[in-house]
This record gives sequence, structure tokens and C-alpha cells, in this order.
Amino acid sequence: MVRKISSGEIVAKASRGLIKDYFVENAGGNSKESKLLQPTTDFNQLLKLMDEPTFNTEVNALLDGLLKPGWRIVKRKNISDRDLDKELEFKRKFRGSKLLRQLFLNLIIFRNAYIEAVAKRDVVEELHMLETTEMNINVDMHGEVLGYTQVHQSGPFVKKQTVFFTPTECVHLTPSRITTNPYGHVDTRAIMQVVDAKAKLDNFIVNLFTKNSYRKLWNIEETDSSENVKNFIATLKEGAVYTDKDIVILGKIASSLIRDPAELQMFSALTN
Repeated sequence: MVRKISSGEIVAKASRGLIKDYFVENAGGNSKESKLLQPTTDFNQLLKLMDEPTFNTEVNALLDGLLKPGWRIVKRKNISDRDLDKELEFKRKFRGSKLLRQLFLNLIIFRNAYIEAVAKRDVVEELHMLETTEMNINVDMHGEVLGYTQVHQSGPFVKKQTVFFTPTECVHLTPSRITTNPYGHVDTRAIMQVVDAKAKLDNFIVNLFTKNSYRKLWNIEETDSSENVKNFIATLKEGAVYTDKDIVILGKIASSLIRDPAELQMFSALTN
């Protein structure tokens, strides 16, 4: 379904009210460059979710479903008519298919996306996706967007570099705005907790079946040498890395399991 977009939907007017988290995250200052509202979400952590196979598969399946029906560009005066010339221009000039896929990926994962529009004589000549993980919004306390700033840092020992975009040079999209915060509600953060718990459980199960036991409790008896204890601990640590390494001990040492071995059956069911 195609409908006309009102001017109120295109331009968000600033109100007399204050936007959420402005005085918590804002760096202060009076210039457009210094009124920087930083995101409360660590977008780099969200990016790491794509390393999780299940999440990656689900995101790409959702993306394929969104793009499968295709898209079209309609004429401004009559939204029932397709503008085939504009569609062809978008595909060829702006690499439309690639741009849309990258745009929707950012919206699905980060719930935010930024597009740079390069214009000459008020005509858009280029469209480029900007790095969502590095973008910040310049905004006043009432919500008027003054611009966008990319804060780039290639490494911990490299000086930060910033690039400022005016509101006409950058288009910011966020589909899940609940509060007045311009970044919207990044609900994908909830998935991070699930993925993190799953990763810890996977590592636990792998270690469990690799070593064929729970963590052991070692009871060292009848020893008067702290050096022997240190050597024994060092040998155990080496054995965790070199599984074929022999363990030689001096004195009486007994080991026992902290938990019941019968519980192994419960964890084995989780891998099926």
C-alpha cells in the first residue's frame, strides 16, 4: 500500500519539552558540534551478534523476506503511477539493491541507520551508508537536530577523527521510537543477553564433555611444602592446555567432583 507522507512526518518539529537523557549523555557547549548526544547503546556489541550463527541466519532470513516483494518508486503527483526512469536511476546510479539491503540490515540490528546524501545544485547525486556504530546526533535540549557527527577511531593508540554532517547531508532512520530520545528504542539489546547466556552454556557443555567431568575439588593432605602445592597447581594449568601431559605429584592428594555425575544426562539432552 502506497500513501502520501505528510509534512509533519517528514520534519520533526522541536517542542518546548526536554528530550529524554539529554543532560545525562550530552557533552554540553553552545556550538552545533559540541551539542553531541551520544547513544546509550554500545552498537559494536550489537554488531558482534552477527558472529552468532543462529542470529545471523535469522537476520538474513528476515531480510530476504522483506526484500522479496521488491520495491518501486512512484510519481510525486500521482502515487498510483510508477516512475520507471527513477527506478532505473536508483538501481544504476545509487546501487539501489545493495543500498537497500545494507539499510535494512542496519535497521534490523541497530534499529538505526544513517545515509549521506551528496547533492549538487539541490540535486542528489550520491547516496552512501554511514557507519552506524560511530554516528552521534547533534541535538539541542528540545529535540531540534542540528547535525550528525561521526566519531572514528581505528585503534586505542590512534587519535579520534570526527566528521560533521548537516541535517540536509544526512538522513537518520529509526523505526522504533518510543521516547523522545532521537536514537529510538534499541530492543535488540535484549537478544544480547540471550546470545551471551547461550554462548556460556555452549562453552560449559563443550568443556564438560571434553574433560568428561565437572570441575574437580582437590584436597592436598600431609604436605609441608608450599612449593609442591605451587608446582601442582602449575601442572594442572598446563594440563588444561596440553591434554596429553602427564601429571606427577608428591604427597597425598585426593580429588572429588563438586556435583553429581548423574547430572551429565541432563546437560547431554541440551545438545540434542
